[in-house]
Amino acid sequence: MIQTVCTMLKIALFLLLFTQLFCDSAEASTKFHRPDLAVLYDELLVALDKGENVIYVVPPPNVVGTAADVSNALWWEECNPANRLTDQGLADATALGKAIHQIGFRYYTVKISKECLTLNVASLMFRSPDTPFERSTDLNPAEFQRKQFGYRDEIIKLQILGAILPAFYIGENSFVISHRQPKAVALHPVLSELDPGDTAIFSLSASGDLVLRARLNIQQWLEMAKYSNNKRKQMNKK
Repeated sequence: MIQTVCTMLKIALFLLLFTQLFCDSAEASTKFHRPDLAVLYDELLVALDKGENVIYVVPPPNVVGTAADVSNALWWEECNPANRLTDQGLADATALGKAIHQIGFRYYTVKISKECLTLNVASLMFRSPDTPFERSTDLNPAEFQRKQFGYRDEIIKLQILGAILPAFYIGENSFVISHRQPKAVALHPVLSELDPGDTAIFSLSASGDLVLRARLNIQQWLEMAKYSNNKRKQMNKK
């Protein structure tokens, strides 16, 4: 009799331990991986949800050759083989747009330069016909503005500032798809450092200066989108 009771107790203890291990494993499986930049992503997700940010995008890798017909005064608007995205650039622009739409924050406008390359990038990132693109020569590369209009650097800087400031909109975000700026005309130092495909997220100070929230590459946008999606799933389970 005592032996039977001991056997039953052992079985009960085994079942208890097995149940605990199963529950611990199930709980662990529901936890999602927190990326190394989770703290930054949390801050950015809150800021993007609030709005009043400008996301500055430098086109992904592209081919810029000398085959353009420079005798045409508007050669930089032409979508010719010398000014197009590489295969990697096409994939990067599409991936960046997908990540942005997965996060799901509101945006007010998409401003681009008049160089055909930025129109290509915008069309891949924002495929909805309801997304208007605001094209401006003020966002053209500095070397174009020097050649076309004879602008000095201080004038080019004012032109860029005039194009970007109205993009700060209460309650919503805006995109500016433009170019890496030379230091002489850069509104913020990071704009002369961005690599192809990089983005810089700015807020606006009370004095009207750009304040850098973060510099992100495309892989970091994808990671932030995945992190945001996992956070939503966790909240829905509660």
